[in-house]
Parts: sequence; structure tokens; C-alpha cells
Amino acid sequence: MFAGLFGTAEDEILVVNHPLALAVKVSLPRPTTQGDLRDNDCYAGQQYAPLMAMNLPGPC
Repeated sequence: MFAGLFGTAEDEILVVNHPLALAVKVSLPRPTTQGDLRDNDCYAGQQYAPLMAMNLPGPC
């Protein structure tokens, strides 16, 4: 799902589950090197937009 949302290969996605925090961390490769002249998001803090279209299940 993340590979499709962010346009990258599945084998480049790293998903780490943090059950005590009820959280997941997803890492994916940057399209450019951080700080490069073509880097439009130096800290990768604006990469959440494709996630806003996700439907999540409600509480159990």
C-alpha cells in the first residue's frame, strides 16, 4: 500500500511496528539527497499528504 501511495518499490519500504505506542513508522527512500538544490522538503516533514486518503478502521 505504501509503495503504491509514494510511487516506490515494495522492497524499498521499511515498516516498523511500535505496539506499545499504538504506532507504526514507515521509512522510504528520498527522491533526492537531503539538502540538494532539487530537494523541496529538507526534513521530509511534508510527505504525509498521500496518507490523508487512507481509510483506517475504527477502534475495536
